[in-house]
Amino acid sequence: MPHDLNAALLSASTSDSWAPLLLVNLQLTTPIYIHTGVGTITYDSNDYLGVGDLGGISAVTQDKDVDYRAIDLTLSGVNTAYIALLLSTSYQGREASIFITNRKSDGTIETPYLLFEGIINNAVVEGDVEAKITLNVVDEIAIYDRTRL
Repeated sequence: MPHDLNAALLSASTSDSWAPLLLVNLQLTTPIYIHTGVGTITYDSNDYLGVGDLGGISAVTQDKDVDYRAIDLTLSGVNTAYIALLLSTSYQGREASIFITNRKSDGTIETPYLLFEGIINNAVVEGDVEAKITLNVVDEIAIYDRTRL
C-alpha cells in the first residue's frame, strides 16, 4: 500500500461504490480550485468548483536523462475567466497539485491522496469559444536540473 494512502480510500477504490474525483489546485495569482464532479467540494479550507470532465490528465512521463517526472493536464470547455487569468498571470513556476478521492454516498469525500505535485512549466491555449488549456506540470527535480546547467 502506498505510504500515505489511507485505508478508507484504498477500500473504496475496490468497492462497487467507487466514485473517484480528481481535485486540481493551481496556485496562480488568484488560485484555481476545480474537481471532476459537480457542485462544490471543500477540502483543506478551499472550495473546489465542479467542472465535470477536466479533459484529461496524461500518464506521468519520466525524462530519460534526468530522473524527473511530468504530466500534461488538459482542461476543456474552460470558463473564459480562467483563460483570461492564465494569460494575464505569470504562470510558469507556479505550483500545481492533483489529488484523487472518493465521493461517499452521503456526499462527503474521503481524505484525498496526492497523485502529483509540481510546478507549471508551460501552457497552451487552443480555441476561443470552447477553449482548451493544456498545462505541462513538472516535478521540482526538473527545475533543479535546469538551474545546474
